[in-house]
Amino acid sequence: LTTTDAAYDPALDANVNTGLNFYGTFLTQDTGDRTLDFIGGILRTRALALHASARTSDTDPTNDKYVLEGAVQQENTLLEGNNFAIRNTRSDVAIELSGFPPEPTVGISTDVVVTLDEGILSDSDMETRLVFTGGIRAQVESLTGFFTLNGTGRSPEGALSGEIQNTSEWVNPFGIPGITLRQLSLQLGLTYNSPWIDNIGIHGNLRLGAIDGSASILVDINDPDQFVLAGSTDRITLLQIMSAMSNTTFIAYNALPEDLRRPLENVVDVAMEEVQLNIVPVPTSIGGVQFREAGVTFQGRLNAWGWNASAFLNVDNFDGLTVRADMDPIDFGADLLQIRGVNGDDHAQLRLRLGPTVDSELFVSSQVSLLGIGQEVLIQANTDGLEFSITGRLFDQFEASLAVTTPGVTRTSDFQIAATMQNDLLRYLKEEATQDIQAAAQSATEQINAAQQSTNRAQQEVNSLNDRIRRRRDAINRERSAANRRVQSAQQSVNQAQNRVNGLRRDISNRQAEINRQRNRQSCVNLGPFGGRRCVPHPEAAVRITALGAEIGGLQTALATAQTTLRAAQGTLRVARQGLNRTPINADPELLSLNAALATANAGLTTARGTLTATRQSVGVLPTVSQFISEQGLERLIDVRSAQFSASLDVAAGGEMAMAIDVVYMDQRYDLSLMFNFNSPLASAEAFAEMLLGLS
Repeated sequence: LTTTDAAYDPALDANVNTGLNFYGTFLTQDTGDRTLDFIGGILRTRALALHASARTSDTDPTNDKYVLEGAVQQENTLLEGNNFAIRNTRSDVAIELSGFPPEPTVGISTDVVVTLDEGILSDSDMETRLVFTGGIRAQVESLTGFFTLNGTGRSPEGALSGEIQNTSEWVNPFGIPGITLRQLSLQLGLTYNSPWIDNIGIHGNLRLGAIDGSASILVDINDPDQFVLAGSTDRITLLQIMSAMSNTTFIAYNALPEDLRRPLENVVDVAMEEVQLNIVPVPTSIGGVQFREAGVTFQGRLNAWGWNASAFLNVDNFDGLTVRADMDPIDFGADLLQIRGVNGDDHAQLRLRLGPTVDSELFVSSQVSLLGIGQEVLIQANTDGLEFSITGRLFDQFEASLAVTTPGVTRTSDFQIAATMQNDLLRYLKEEATQDIQAAAQSATEQINAAQQSTNRAQQEVNSLNDRIRRRRDAINRERSAANRRVQSAQQSVNQAQNRVNGLRRDISNRQAEINRQRNRQSCVNLGPFGGRRCVPHPEAAVRITALGAEIGGLQTALATAQTTLRAAQGTLRVARQGLNRTPINADPELLSLNAALATANAGLTTARGTLTATRQSVGVLPTVSQFISEQGLERLIDVRSAQFSASLDVAAGGEMAMAIDVVYMDQRYDLSLMFNFNSPLASAEAFAEMLLGLS
């Protein structure tokens, strides 16, 4: 272990010296080992503690140091009566060799515990146990003896740990009223050279009447560093301090009756409590009372009408300067005066460390509110630089907590600022961005609705024209169908008349042919071989020809009638055919006009649709935002969780810096970086709104 000789471990009740250290504690009773329990029973020991350390230096042998020390916890009853008992509970021995040439130091001590029953040599209403420690320390130049009551880390059971301290007090010892002894130590060292006294020391911790405190003094003639001047009191009032200004005032104050002095103390209720002043150049002891905190130490607590403030100051050659101060909060209302700590601590604090062997540091924390104006200050300074925190209105705009660090104070660029913005900026960003996004979403909705209405009107115009064209085509088709049907009917009548004429002509032709055949019909008679064949017209032919002639006359009359009917049908057909409109339907004048209007309407519809598409593209996701607002409510649109920035002082002085923002937008969480300009917060809020719209 490498540390200073001043380091002390109370659990081991030993120093941790520079170099190699060995510690051991061995139980000699109730161990379960028969040999150890037997030895412990014979020697009447309960435990044994050892400490050995060695420090060597090749460069400076005068710093060499070897220590061997041990302590025995025991239980030996020396004397026991009806009302008291005397026991030996602990013995210590130590051997040290240090320096060059080596100088030995040998010390031995033993603890004797006196137990007094209630009321025996004391006015205590309970059993009193007093630990008396006596010992000697032998050095080359001196021999020192000491006697101590309730030494540091001494217990009635002789525990081998410095963590246990006897708290028993000796009230009115030997029946002397008004005295309570807590600690008492006497030390005297003798030497073989004139003036024969090497060192002398005395320490007392007691209550004497109304005064409760301690006083210590140690003077070592051969080693001036072994010096102690210390004093303490649990309470001393302002009136008591003022009364000590002169003998007359001191006597007069103490001569006042208690009934008069107490009201004065209540009126002037100002006192110093737990006051301690120590001047200890190096860690030392007076007998068994240890003074381990080296240097000049002052500590105390001021109590003024119930308000407390405490202070601690220590100066030594090794650790340098240590200062600690705390004060109770002062609260006369936020609108009047408040002083308290920061980061949840009620107490304003001051901490200061300066020294050659420690990391120097400064720590100050307080929050002051005066007439409604509050300021929080947290300052830390060490070898790496200065750190401090303040809370206030940044650029007189928004509340912020600033943590400032700097390795030096010569350039503004050395100062690094980490700012955490408070709720007013978060609320401002939320409200302004929500308003901008809502207005943009509403404007987009209106633009889309207007474009949609124009498209709908254009579509309706196209639909109307298409309907009119359809109806016109249907009308034309109906007209042409009727004309075609008339032509077909007339054609059918012509065909029928023609067929009638053709039929009559065939009948007449057939009968004329039959007449011709009948005219050629003869009746022939063979006249023999010499008379030949003789033919005459057939008698029935004339009759048949006459009949056929009559029929032909009737048919010719019918034919004339049929031809008249045919000519009439053919005239009707010509008229019907003249009524046919063979012009293409699309060449219909009304359709031409309607189609021209339709082309114009379709062009308008195409333009309206393009405008609608362009409008939707231009407004982007704003319809989605509008839908979210409609379904979830405007309050849930944006939630700004935190806003922070880090920048050097020269950059931050311009008022514009990159701010890290934690935001929930439309139920999605984002970490964004926004260039925020404190000189134009509204423009920054608008940029924030545009950034959020780009995330949708």
